[in-house]
Formats: sequence, C-alpha cells, structure tokens
Amino acid sequence: MKSLILQRFLFSVVAFLGAITPLAGGRALHADDRPNVLWIISDDLGPELGCYGYPDVATPNVDRLAADGRLYTRAFSTSPVCSSSRSAFQTGRYQTSIACQHHLTRDKKELPDSVPTAIDLMRNAGYFISHGRGVAEDTKVAKFGVNYIYNKATIFDGHDWSQRKPGQPFFAQVHIGQPHRGFVKSEKPRSDAPIPACYPEHPVTRVDWGNYLATVEVMDHKVGAILDRLQAEGVLENTLIVFFGDHGRPHARGKQWLYDGGLHTPLIVRWPAKIETGSTETGLASLLDVMPTTLAAAGIEAPKLPGRNLLANDWQGHKMLFAARDRCGDAPDRIRSARTQRFKYIRNFHPEIPYLQLSSYKKLEYPVETLMKVLHAEGKWDSPFMASTRPKDELYDIVADPHELKNLADDPVHAQTLAAMRLSLDAWIETTGDQGAIQEDVDLDALMAEKRKWYVKTMKARGLDPDLTDEAYLKWWKQALGVTAELASPDGDVSSSLFIDDDKQLRYRVKFKGTEVVRSSALGISVDGVDLGSNVSLGIPKMSVVDESYSTRGNDHEARNHYVLWQFPVEHHPTGKKLSVQLRVYDDGVAYRYIVPSDGVQHVDGESSSWAMMDGLKAWFFERTNKSWKLKSYAGEWLCTDVNSLDTISPSGPVQGTPIVFELPNQRGYAAVTKAATYNYSGMRLKAVGNRTLVADFTEGEAGFDVEGTIVTPWRVTMLADDLNELVGSDLIKNLNPAPDPKLFADTSYIKAGRTAWSWETLGLGDPATQQTFIDLAAEMDFEYSTVDDGWKDWDAPWETVKSLCDHAKQKNVGVWLWVHSDDIRDPTNDYAQMRDYFGQVAKVGAVGLKIDFMNGESKELVDFEIAALRIAAQRKLMINFHGCHASTGEERTYPNEMTREGIRGIEVNKMPEGPLTASHNAALPFTRFIVGHADYTPILFTNPGPTTWAHQLATLVTFTTGLQTYAEHPGTMKDAPILKNAFPILQTIPSVWDETQVLDGSRIGELAAFARRSGDVWFVGILNGQQTPQDYELRLSFLPHGDYEMEVVRDDPEVERVNLVGLNPKAKLKEFTTAVPFAVTHETVSSDKSHHVELASGGGFVARLTKAGSRER
Repeated sequence: MKSLILQRFLFSVVAFLGAITPLAGGRALHADDRPNVLWIISDDLGPELGCYGYPDVATPNVDRLAADGRLYTRAFSTSPVCSSSRSAFQTGRYQTSIACQHHLTRDKKELPDSVPTAIDLMRNAGYFISHGRGVAEDTKVAKFGVNYIYNKATIFDGHDWSQRKPGQPFFAQVHIGQPHRGFVKSEKPRSDAPIPACYPEHPVTRVDWGNYLATVEVMDHKVGAILDRLQAEGVLENTLIVFFGDHGRPHARGKQWLYDGGLHTPLIVRWPAKIETGSTETGLASLLDVMPTTLAAAGIEAPKLPGRNLLANDWQGHKMLFAARDRCGDAPDRIRSARTQRFKYIRNFHPEIPYLQLSSYKKLEYPVETLMKVLHAEGKWDSPFMASTRPKDELYDIVADPHELKNLADDPVHAQTLAAMRLSLDAWIETTGDQGAIQEDVDLDALMAEKRKWYVKTMKARGLDPDLTDEAYLKWWKQALGVTAELASPDGDVSSSLFIDDDKQLRYRVKFKGTEVVRSSALGISVDGVDLGSNVSLGIPKMSVVDESYSTRGNDHEARNHYVLWQFPVEHHPTGKKLSVQLRVYDDGVAYRYIVPSDGVQHVDGESSSWAMMDGLKAWFFERTNKSWKLKSYAGEWLCTDVNSLDTISPSGPVQGTPIVFELPNQRGYAAVTKAATYNYSGMRLKAVGNRTLVADFTEGEAGFDVEGTIVTPWRVTMLADDLNELVGSDLIKNLNPAPDPKLFADTSYIKAGRTAWSWETLGLGDPATQQTFIDLAAEMDFEYSTVDDGWKDWDAPWETVKSLCDHAKQKNVGVWLWVHSDDIRDPTNDYAQMRDYFGQVAKVGAVGLKIDFMNGESKELVDFEIAALRIAAQRKLMINFHGCHASTGEERTYPNEMTREGIRGIEVNKMPEGPLTASHNAALPFTRFIVGHADYTPILFTNPGPTTWAHQLATLVTFTTGLQTYAEHPGTMKDAPILKNAFPILQTIPSVWDETQVLDGSRIGELAAFARRSGDVWFVGILNGQQTPQDYELRLSFLPHGDYEMEVVRDDPEVERVNLVGLNPKAKLKEFTTAVPFAVTHETVSSDKSHHVELASGGGFVARLTKAGSRER
C-alpha cells in the first residue's frame, strides 16, 4: 500500500519536489564576483505591509526594498512557530525530517554531518558569518532560536559584518524582534484597518490589531536603518538582501496554526545586479527556497534540497507546499497540511484536542482568543474555531475562502480533490521521513494531564491563578489594552488608572467604590537631571495576579497578599531613556513604584510623585513643637485638620511625615498616604503644596542622592478602607515588602516576640545591680526580656559585666537587650566592619538583641545603615529595636529580626518638657501610626500617666501592637504596689502580638479606640477614651465564639478618691497632673449574645480578659 501511495505521489507531483538547485546564471562565480548576502528576518510577521496592499500601516522602508527588488505574493513557512520554522530555513530541510519539529524541543541533538546549514556552507566558501541586529554599535545577542544543538561560541564569526577582513564577502543574518508579541502601543485608533474575517469585531480586537500594526511599523523603521547603513558603506548594490518573516502573524488562528494566518509571510529579494526592480512573483514560494537561493548567489553547489533557487530563470513556483505543526511549548499536537494555489488540506492527527486547548502562552499573550471564548459562551460569537473537537480532515478553497472558514471536506463536490491531497500528504510524510513525535495511538488523557501540570506550573510561576475564569482574564485584558481605563482590584472595589495627559506628563488616579479619592496626580522620578515623568509615552503593560499567604506577627498571625500587578514600560522621548512603573492594585489600596535600569551609579534628583486628594477630607498628621525633631524621629502628636489646611497648619512648615490618614466625607471610609519597602533609597516625606496636593519630599533636598545600579524605588501607597476595622487589619505595607531571604533566615528560632522590663523611664540605667534586679523582676513577671539602656558602656569592664548579666538572665529564662548609639557602629567602611565587630561581641556575651538609637533621620545613608544592621544582626542571630528613627515601612516582613522600632511619640515624652501625652493622641495612634507597622511606644506609666487614667494606661497594652513590648513602668511597682496589685494578674498575661484582631463599632480616630484581640483561646478587650470628658460605651461581645466566658474587667473607678502620684516614683516629673483615676477590678460570666455597659472616665480606659468558662487559662 505504501509503495502504491508513493508511486501515485511521484507520478502526480514529482515536479514540485525539485532537484539539485542550479547555480545563478549556470556558471561558477569567482571570489571577486560574489555578493554579500543579508537575511533580514522579522519575528512573527504576516503580509500586513504597504507593498502587499495593506492599508493603515506605514512601511516605507520595506516598500522601498520591494520597489528595488522582487516581491513574492504567496510565500509560506513550513511551520507556524519560531524555532521549528528557523530550523527548517537554516538547513533547507523540513523540520520534521531532522527531528526539529517541536517548539522548545526538550532533547535537542546536534545535526548530523549530512545536514549542513547555510552557515556551514557559506563559511566553507570563505564568507564572514555574522548574526546581529544590523546596527554596528548594537552588540546585543540577537535571536537565533533553532531546535538543534550548535556551538554558540563558534557558529558566528562576529555580531556584525564590519568585523570581516578587507575584501571578504559577508553572510549576515539580522534578526528584528518585531512584531512578536510585546507590541508597542498604537498612537492612533486604526479603527478602519481591515481585520481578518475570522476575528470578532470588538474594541479588544481593534486595539490588539492596532498595536500589532504599530509594531510592524517599528520593524519597518529598523529595516530602514539597515538599508541606510548599507548605502552609507557603499555595499548596498552588491548585497543580496532576502527579507522575510519566520512565519505568519502572532494572532488568534495565526501563529501555531497551519492556516494561512500562521504560515503566510512576506518574502522580498533585492539584488539589482540580477533582479528586475519592482517585479512580482505570484507562484507558491517556500522559506525552504531561501537557502538554495543564497547558495546559488554565492556560487556554491547546493546539496539536494526540497527548496528551489528563487532567482533561477525557470522558477515558476511550487505545485504544492507542505507544513507541519507539532508540540508548541505546553501545547501538544500533530497537524500536517498540503496546499496548492487553490486548495489547502489540513490533517488533524488528534481531533480530540480542541482548537483552543489549554495554553499558558496563549492565555498570557493572546487577548482575542480569550475574547472569543467569552463571546462564544455568551452566544455572541459562533465560529468553527470554538468547537470542542476538530475534524480529522479540513479542506478549504483558499481563493473563494481566504480566511479558511468553510470546511469542504464533507462536500461530495470536492471528494476527488480531497482524495488526491490526502495521497499527496501521505507520500510527503513517507518520503521526507516525518518524525512527528505524537503517534495516533497516544493516551490523550495522560497527555492532557501532563499538559495541565505544565500549564499550572507556568501560570503559578508568573504569579497567576491557573483557575481564573475567561471573564476575569478578559476584564484584565481590557484594562491592559486601555479598552477600559480602570485597573481594578481583585474584588473590584479599588481601581486605578495610569495615563499620559495632553502635556505628555505621566499621571494616575485612584478610585474607591467609584469615588475618586486621588484625583489626576503627577508621577515621575528625576534621574541624572532628567525628569522621567514628562515627555514620555506608555507601552503595553504586563499583568499578573498574586494570591499568597505568609506568617506574620502583630494584629494577626497570618497575612494574605492578594493583588493585581501591572508593569508599564515608559520611554522618555528626548533621551530614549526607558523605565517601568509597577502598579499593584489591592482590595485595600493602590501602590506604585519606579524601576530605572542601569549598570552604573545613578543620581536621584527627586520625584514628582504626588497625591491630589479629593475635597471634604479630614486629615490626621503628627506635629511637634520641637521643629527640628519632628521629621527626625517621627515623634509628634497626632492632630486633625481639614485637607485644605495641610500646607499652612504646621509651624514647622508644609512637610509632613508619613502616614497621613484621611477620613472620607459622609462616613464613606478612610484613606492613608504613605510609603513601603524603603531599601537602597531615601525615605519619603510629604510636602503639602496647596490645592489638597501632597508631593514626595526627601531629606537630601535639591542635592539628591546616588543609587548604585538599577533604581527600584520604595512603593508610593494609598491605603483604602471601608471602616477602622479594615484600616487596622490591612497588611498592605507588609505585603509590599519582599519575603525574607531564605538563606539569611534559614533559622528563625532566635526570633521571639515578647515583653521587656526597662529601667530608663523610671530610674535611669543605674548600676549592674539595678539591672540584675530588673532581670529578676522580669522573670517573676514571666517577661521574656530585660533591656539594658544607655550608660552601660561606662561601667567598669562593661563587656565582662554585661556577660555576667546575660549569664544570670539565661538562668532565669530572660533574654537581655543592649542599647547602642548608632554613631558607634555607623561607619560603612568595608561593609560596616565596625558594626560587624560590635555585633559579634554582643552575640559573644550572650545578649539576644540590640536597641540602636539616634539615627535621627531617613536619608539614604541612614536607610542603608538600618538595613545593614538588620542583615548583619541576622547573620549573628540577633534581634533589633530601632529608636530615634522613622516609622516602619514594612521592613519587619523582609527582616523578621526587626522586633520593633520607635518612630512614634511614646510615653517617654511624659517626663520631657513637651509632655505629657494627651489621651486623644493615644486614641489616634492605633488608626494612624500603627497602621504602617509595629512601634515601640513603651507603654504603661502608672506613676506619671499625665491626663489619662490607670485603666487607660493598661488598655494601651491591648490597643498597641509590637513584637517587643517595652514596659516603661518599674516592674516592682506593677507587681507589688498595693493599689495596683489587683490588676496585676491581667497585666501579666497581655501578650505583645495577636492571633486575631477586631476593631469594635463606635471607634473614632482620636476619640475612642475599642479593640478585641485574641491570643490562642483567650480574648482581650482594650478601650481608650481620647476625650477629656466621660463617655459611655456599649461593649457588644459578638466577637466571642459560642458558649459562656469568664470576663475579668479592669475599669475606671472615678467614684473613689483619686490616687496621689507624688512619691510613687520620686524621679517622675509630674507637672500639673499629680493625681490619677484608679481602677476597679470586677468579674462576671458573659456570652456572645450579651453586651456590657462601659463607663469611661475623662481620658479613661477599659480592659477585659475573657476566658472560656471552666478553662484553666484563668
């Protein structure tokens, strides 16, 4: 049977197989006569060119090439995918004959000696072989992309023909990466441009097709540069130029398919000495013809090849062409085709596999395929391409049906044509030794299962949900293509848009539930004197989705990091400088940052990053009468003003620290403007410039700062929340920080949250005996740590003494923290050698952590210092507490050994001239400073509480979160003072971090902070009254699980005589507040359906501890 097929095939179509390729002109060429040969290969190019009669695309340079040469109207590749097609035209053989049929071949092999490439033969003939981009100064490696192994070091003689010897002819292959996917954005709508009839008319189709045409124009511009160079070098006329695409267009039903959309490519040959200019050939041409044409022009006798010399005098085109499609990455298949001038026959060896099979590449790159699926599901698009299976045979009259939409395989009128083409294809498979890997008896279920695994792996590697619906993908495609302006969060409540205004300024806006919270606001970064936010254009963004969870500490034990990431390429037109803007859209906010690539030092002059806020906002900011310290240590009192007053409200000037928190009008929620992930950069403040606008500001001012290598700025953040519970519960700032280095933090057993005794506020440092007493008291209170503050270096034999204290503390199961002035370890020489030596000594004496003080700023130098301290400490298994520093920007996620940092106006102010702290400040902190991260407020000061009550002081332990809770009060006072002793059992058990947090109804920034927090099975309630008048509060216990709970309460007791504070701590500087409201302790049984009436004194508080009835937790 096979021999009969072969005989019929040879009888009917032997003419188109070809024979030994004749030489040009039929004579051997002398070296002096030989032309240069240049292949210009465009990646994924269909015939959408002016010279092919396509309107709405400007291709003057390719058109010029055609006008000076010969254009082949019907040229086709042998494969619709890059590497398989390239393997074919580089060798002059069908890819199926040389085991190169699979795109991304997993087991590539070297070609046998019997299969020389065009490069081999041209080199042997004395040609200089180059492969590059056609511009002498562009030395980047160009794409080669074949499915066989070759020696990358020796295959080419150089990256450019200018490297050849004098008089030596060159054979150059120039790769142009366009119009492969990764389209540029079309600057005009192209709404009238013809689109293939197999595509639905839709804005997504229009924009995607328009971007393709714009990218074709980019390709054409590069062709022009190559032609101009050849002209300038005087070699244009003696260079054979062959211009073609490696296969058809990168669109649905194009690339990866054997329809003409995937195989039809332009082919233009220019050689003035041999070709009549402006000529056209309509016969069938193959990319397999390119190699024999090249060899003939060079006077090289070709081996027997299926292709033909395009320049031979008797060339009339092929009678029939063949093509093959096999596995393309994660999309397995086996398809073969044969075509004549009129008919196309396609055989699907696996008709069970649907047209639109699962493919991560198509999912991520082809919006129109996703559009087709959605429209088909909605009953708005019907096409054979949407069928769940394919016919085994397809036959098309490509003259009457150029888009191959009507399958004639079952039409009796064409039965004879179908039978003849079947025989021809069978014979071609046999005679060419088709090595298609997927056999007809394949286990399709196993194949698709493997494909699913590959698909899932690929999608997850890109941070995408492999089970995301087509509707969701189409929504994001619309956003990416600009069909819709808004880039939405996963739940759709938050959206942002990035755009260029009429003045070519990069801008953005943010909406929350349809309300524009951030109006059109400028973006940009100035680098080396160039404003990279103006005179710019936006490219097509890339989108990915991340949904992950990780362990954390603070309000909860686990954080969810779920966002949509958009990465926008940006080009600065005057300089050609490229950068990207990354935009993350979360359900609780929007963040953006700039990435400016470089291998050298870049100077950051500043940013034009801004927030133009909506009207009607109340703004919370921190202020300090000591102007010079306000922005050094972020230790200001939290106050409220109208958003319109932010530029004039502060005596210290219009620059404010972060965050600034806003109450939206009409109780529509909250917003906050801040930063996150401050690494290798200066810390951002916010300058109010009027018109409700905030602009990024830096310590360095106009002097700017240097960044080594690529600039990756911190995130510029807008937090959004429906209510205070969402605002407090947001993990946005941590989420914007990278995960910890798994090598640096392979062992985290030394990182333990806890509470620490501290002598400085009540006694000062004292002598070693004092510190040993504090260690003993810490042990008695079940505290994990004790902190030795400033002054220990003045002791006799300080290191030996500290080691003795650490040894003693270890016996008590207490860890010792040591204070250090940043000046003692700040020298960055030799990667902070001074710091490394110091930290080594700290670890050697047995301390568990360092309290580093007095950085007093957030310049890049100080930011670098802090990160170095965290890194070096981690290497020595030490924890860190920063004081005299800026507020957290989420560093504790990347460096979990940062247990806390100051950057807050804490209780120590009570003994300073600026003190004491107000109750309203405390009631504002959980909703302002603490929303960006942990803080070392150093709570509890019964002996100097200022205008607050003792219950208020106790409640700060519940409302303020930190990995290291530093107790300001003397532990002996808390433990043994008779008037405090009844509250000690609750005080002693309040943890520093929590498993669950709820902000309770009725909370108002600066007026009332009511929290319920869970640690294990035990719940705590903490309430702060920020007003200087009493408040009544109804505590609803609905946060409790079902069942009875024992509730121990510590509340204000204003009915009894106020406590005289004088003498409780002789060192306390009490000022005018010399008495305090004491507390009462009560017990009752409650359940989740009950409520508890709370009477709060002026500046008062409330604490409750709730344990399951019958539990031993009490």
